[in-house]
Amino acid sequence: MRLPPRLRLSAAARRRLAAAAGGDVPADLELAGGRVLNVYTGRLSEASVGVLDGRVAWVGEGRARETVDLDGAVVVPGLIDPHAHGDIVYTPTAFAHEAVRHGTTTAVLDAYTLAAYLDDEALTPVLDALEAVEPKLLWGLRPARDAGGPADEAALPLARLQRLLQRTTVSSTGELTAWRALLGGDARISGFVGAATDAGLKVDGHLPGASPRTLARLAAAGVTSDHEAISGDELAARVEAGIWAMVRHSSLRPDAAALAREIVARSLATDRLLLTADGVVAGDLARGHVDTVVREVIAGGVDPVTAVRMGTLNAATYLGLDAHIGAVAPGRCADLVVVDELERFTVARVMRDGRWVEPDAPLADPVDWAAMTVPIRAGAIDADALVRACTGAPALRMNGVIARLDDDPGPHETLVALVARDGRSITGTTTRDFDVRAVATSVTASTDVLLLGTDPAELVRAYERVVASRGGLATPGAAVALPAFGHLAPGPVPELARALEHFERTAGLPDGGPPFTYRTLFLTLPALPGVCVTPDGLYDVRAQRLLTAPTAL
Repeated sequence: MRLPPRLRLSAAARRRLAAAAGGDVPADLELAGGRVLNVYTGRLSEASVGVLDGRVAWVGEGRARETVDLDGAVVVPGLIDPHAHGDIVYTPTAFAHEAVRHGTTTAVLDAYTLAAYLDDEALTPVLDALEAVEPKLLWGLRPARDAGGPADEAALPLARLQRLLQRTTVSSTGELTAWRALLGGDARISGFVGAATDAGLKVDGHLPGASPRTLARLAAAGVTSDHEAISGDELAARVEAGIWAMVRHSSLRPDAAALAREIVARSLATDRLLLTADGVVAGDLARGHVDTVVREVIAGGVDPVTAVRMGTLNAATYLGLDAHIGAVAPGRCADLVVVDELERFTVARVMRDGRWVEPDAPLADPVDWAAMTVPIRAGAIDADALVRACTGAPALRMNGVIARLDDDPGPHETLVALVARDGRSITGTTTRDFDVRAVATSVTASTDVLLLGTDPAELVRAYERVVASRGGLATPGAAVALPAFGHLAPGPVPELARALEHFERTAGLPDGGPPFTYRTLFLTLPALPGVCVTPDGLYDVRAQRLLTAPTAL
């Protein structure tokens, strides 16, 4: 890929690095008294690391103006997530601030929310500002939220997508949820993938359950990676098709240890396997990021050196940036993680571009996220209208994050209603799987407001609170405001995690199972093979047809 500005070095800077590597000039800093992992050879050896101008000048012995004693700790490259989401209720800046504390020094973030909600005039300064945050942020430019449609075509026409691909921080297409459109010859999706491929960028798939034949077709169409493998067979099928496979450990699919056991049992080659934390809810992100994935892979039996290589060098190689990141070697960025033991992989210190990350530093946000609102207008809804809209529709049965029609004639006491963001219509159904009094949330696929509960009057009041706060979550006794784009909180991740934990406890949401934010997102997202609640009505994704129409308000 083309080099982002933060990875470029002048000729003079290269000469200084070469001079320091040869011992002619001192480095700025020496990390001494530790061991260094060479991800190229797999060797762990006692050595010092010299840092000059934010890059590694030498590994071994050399001169430096300042020395830090690591007291036997291990130095490994900064971790890289090639497929991350920086908008799981938190903002990209808050994500970056938290992830870098856990050793993630480069991440490819899904750009869909920013690109779909902001025009070019508003988007450009946001992306420019985010180039200065602590981890290196690259972007996956997604052409569609799910399968594609009129809304995506209006916000992200092909000409605009092609312009955005020219940004040097765009490294991939983002996850291609619209892969069926690609195989079907859709002009916008095909043109976009072709433009990305011609620019030397990666094409990140989203291929749950894809057969080997489908994988072959998609590899031929340009897909270069996928993060949806959930078994050893699926990992192997992607590798055999020439698709880089990501070992995922996310809040929704914490699969890394099980996949690692499959890698070991099959003696599967790991040089085209990557690690990803994918989408991590605030509570999990406050505890770890790609470092968690490394620990889980090690727990599953993968050799620690191999696990680190999958989370560093492999990702850098995939992105075409291995001359700059992914290793502790001369000329590479001084993106370094210090761990006490390789096997336990507990992050002690993090360095980004030659500077130590201060773990307790406050979040300094260069973007005014709270000003980026979306219109949510109050609909003329009362308890009786809510009940009528819900009870006249087929009932749903939830299985994890996938909803299907429920033919059981028993009572379905929980009302489920999606009130369109413009307040003009409501799509309703019922279920027996959310036993809560009243919850309203705008954390949905399109920022429409989803209502779940058994008390119609309280549901109306919760809905009114979400509308008044320009987005968020509400239940009797607790609320969380999410004003940025109607579904993001502009504040630190640990603070948000505490607020969400209090909200879920107050609402009486059950412990265990998929995170609540994922359940509401996928209940309203036409991407998984089930039934979802959309502003256009109940939609059967597998059959690709509407089951009901919305009710006008």
